[in-house]
Amino acid sequence: MKLPKRLSEDEAIRRGLSVGVQVYPCSTSFQSSTDNHMVLIGYGGLTLKEIENGVALLAMAWQ
Repeated sequence: MKLPKRLSEDEAIRRGLSVGVQVYPCSTSFQSSTDNHMVLIGYGGLTLKEIENGVALLAMAWQ
């Protein structure tokens, strides 16, 4: 997921964890740095309701 420029990858991860949602860095997948701030959202093994709740929590945390 591409993040707004104002939100770094590290900050997005920290804020997600603060509301109980883990997201993963994309920077570890690139050989060189990128200007895009991105994270991966893992949803394997979650119910649709858990995914919806997690996305809502991230939306609040990332504002």
